[in-house]
Amino acid sequence: MADGGSSGEPVCGPGDLAVTVRWAPDGNGGLRGQVVAENVGGRACRLPGKPTVTPVGLDGTPLPVQTVVTMEWMQPGYVTLQPGQRATAPAFWLSWCGRRASDRARVSWGDHSAMADVHGPRQPDCTAGKTDNLSSSWFRLADLPGGRGRSESDGFPEQQHGATPRVRFRQLRRLRVVRPGRPALTTRNDELRHPIAI
Repeated sequence: MADGGSSGEPVCGPGDLAVTVRWAPDGNGGLRGQVVAENVGGRACRLPGKPTVTPVGLDGTPLPVQTVVTMEWMQPGYVTLQPGQRATAPAFWLSWCGRRASDRARVSWGDHSAMADVHGPRQPDCTAGKTDNLSSSWFRLADLPGGRGRSESDGFPEQQHGATPRVRFRQLRRLRVVRPGRPALTTRNDELRHPIAI
């Protein structure tokens, strides 16, 4: 559903939230980061689904980057933000070979969207000469129990105990295959990427 299910609170609108996008290098030329949404309004509201991030070019027009949301399921499909609370959603951008990105991006959730400041690198490297998708996952509350905010010394919050681990993509360079009674085989695959929990 577009509104992420039913609850007593209204869906957060652009006037309820201050939204930012934070990127950091992933060590392989790509970017890992998060969408941060803070409730700056005077009411509780509901933030549904997985955000879509559309980087904006230096000329102010959207870049043709496709956002692919991850496939994991969460119930309910929203978080409720009280005034002053924040939610974060993991995001990844592995390669970009097009026009240069600016320090602005459009973030969409449900039927709403807002312009967001971009912190950190503006875009990933052009890896292997081809553009890759941008991906995102569910919004989750960013504050720990007891009101302690997560550390943001490196621009990313610490993982909450019991929460779903963040996911990054590691590129496999060599695979070693050993079969009983046969010589070991080594093969190379530069295109294979597997998600691993960190």
